[in-house]
Amino acid sequence: MIDLERLRARLIVSVQAEDESVIGEPATIALLARCVVQNGAAAVRIEGLERIRAVRAAVDVPIVGLLKGVRSARAPYITTTVEEVEALAGAGADVIAFDATPRTRRGGATVADLIAAARSRGRLALADCAPELAEVLAAMLLLAIVIPAAVEALHVSSLAGEVAARKG
Repeated sequence: MIDLERLRARLIVSVQAEDESVIGEPATIALLARCVVQNGAAAVRIEGLERIRAVRAAVDVPIVGLLKGVRSARAPYITTTVEEVEALAGAGADVIAFDATPRTRRGGATVADLIAAARSRGRLALADCAPELAEVLAAMLLLAIVIPAAVEALHVSSLAGEVAARKG
């Protein structure tokens, strides 16, 4: 597993493009990833197996990998199955990003299943959460009732600002 201290207070850059985009080709994403790493990124967030393989060959920083499925307001679409976690690990992702909202996933996998799959392959798990879940997780963290082994990393867009605002 990667050393999280290497990422503390450092920039993780998302290098993603829509499939039909001119810049969505794996080689282009790999070139962009090299650019952001040369300019100080400590890690990159990459979508798609072929793109992850291309970026893995191009950079030596940790890769946060994810797969996006069909978008639906009712169902998670970011890395929703154990098989997707396995594929991301096989493609070279160091950290597996997945949807950690309480919605039902395709195939019935739970958040615990996805975390266990990532950990069993020596990868960290990174949870994408909805804002309302972020508030619950922030409260749990402040009360120190989250079991460290249960959640490797949290990716919550507004968590840091909310926690800082509540402390300040």
